[in-house]
Amino acid sequence: MNDLISQLTARCGFRTIQAGDRALFAGYGQDSNFFDLCFSNFWCWERQFRYVYKVLKTSLAVVYRSLEGHEACILLPRAGADFEDDIHEVYRLFSELGSPTRFGYVPEQWLPGYRRSGLEFQVMSDRDLSDYIYDVAQFTALSGSGNKCKRRELSAFEAQGQASFVPLTRENFDVTLQIFEKWCGEHRCEDCVFGCEREAYARLADLWDGQFYGGIVSLDGEPVAFAVAETLGGCACYIFQKNARRLNGLTYYLHYHCAQLPGHPEQMNWCEDMGLEGLRLNKLKYKPCAIETKYRLDVIGEATGKGSELI
Repeated sequence: MNDLISQLTARCGFRTIQAGDRALFAGYGQDSNFFDLCFSNFWCWERQFRYVYKVLKTSLAVVYRSLEGHEACILLPRAGADFEDDIHEVYRLFSELGSPTRFGYVPEQWLPGYRRSGLEFQVMSDRDLSDYIYDVAQFTALSGSGNKCKRRELSAFEAQGQASFVPLTRENFDVTLQIFEKWCGEHRCEDCVFGCEREAYARLADLWDGQFYGGIVSLDGEPVAFAVAETLGGCACYIFQKNARRLNGLTYYLHYHCAQLPGHPEQMNWCEDMGLEGLRLNKLKYKPCAIETKYRLDVIGEATGKGSELI
């Protein structure tokens, strides 16, 4: 029992993620629209990243093991709370257990708290992990010469057969699993860089009580695509989306109709592109209003006094 996560659970009061913990997590990190920071992500991907957590003074600490084999902490503060003491508590725990201290998936708006902690950090970001944010009104606008490509995509998809869209519910969740199975049949398991995505998605059913939404697209009665979203930070975050067939206009048709759902937030997050060129070009094509950066902060020095700058 010498790895950090095992030591944190055995000696420091950290616990493994359980489906019933969702209510506990609800009070933390609510001003972020990153899927990486929400309970659904922790539950769905728990087997791949070994998430464990502990409630601290004003925040919730989630520790995980990265794909590269490094442990890091996601610190989720309560809205408006000063969480500098918790930053130091994580640093103390990691140091006492002989591990470098790394904070992962830090949004821009939480950086001031780290600055105020007085610790020195090396700050890094990865463009491949940045999230794409879209204004829904702009995304769904079809009139004018600037939106010709969107009109063309809708027409191209509808010309291929009898197209239909139905809202995603718990009752038709199994249909999305069938779409996922078709998608898996066209891809190699080793290309799923985070582990088995279908397995992670299937765990979403354990949490479903009305907070998820999205839709399923069929062509000539055959389900061909789905997308599922959760409102995070006032934004519709599309946490899973799969096309079972490569069909012209399918992605836009799917998300155009999802964005028309009653109560859909004014912004939508298509998450990251993971450095995949085709995925990046497709996401840029729809003109995001923002590309939001996630930061990684590695502690490189002891406290130097309040207000020290990040370096």
